[in-house]
Amino acid sequence: MFRHNLVIVCPSFTPSAGSTSATVRNYVKTSNGDSEIAKVIIFDLHNKLIAYSGTFRDGIRDVTYQWGGIFLFGADKLSRLDENSTSAKLEVLYRRNLYTLAISLARSQGIGEAGLADIRRRYGDYLYGKGDFDGAMGQFVKTLGYLQPSYVIRNVSDHMNSLIPVSRRSTDTQPHDLPPRASLPRSGEPRPHDPPAQLLHQDFRPRPPRHLHQN
Repeated sequence: MFRHNLVIVCPSFTPSAGSTSATVRNYVKTSNGDSEIAKVIIFDLHNKLIAYSGTFRDGIRDVTYQWGGIFLFGADKLSRLDENSTSAKLEVLYRRNLYTLAISLARSQGIGEAGLADIRRRYGDYLYGKGDFDGAMGQFVKTLGYLQPSYVIRNVSDHMNSLIPVSRRSTDTQPHDLPPRASLPRSGEPRPHDPPAQLLHQDFRPRPPRHLHQN
């Protein structure tokens, strides 16, 4: 265990291009694959996601935690993994549109309501762009008191103006002629069939390995 992370080191094995692991397949593509490797996985227990997944040639002999990092001892190399800052983790989640996960991460890291409001603003903008206006409005309302009210009012006003032509046309349509209403899924929300853990892979960054010299 390293803080709230579970470090898993898989036994050494011979990599294959047909592996079910994308990390192993990528390793085979970028190397000649003539040696065994060990796979290291770091699982964030708080946010239920894979924070890091990497391969190490010739296996891992030992793991220790010191000076704020994770040290991996290989056959002749010493590698160190440093945890990225919270802002760097959030940027990764923003790029993947995982805003609900970003909110959960921010809370676990002790980010205040002002910081959460900024994430909700981004989430609202994303939902608005996807056409989920009700979901977007729900996020914008939660930013009141932390963001400029004009920002929320402008988005609500734009949404209401877009509904006016639809409302006028609907008065000329008989109820039995209306098509069935389709419910929009809330973008970014987890679905029942989604796996419990989502891949992030960039919570930790490896430093260049150092060779170990034997006397």
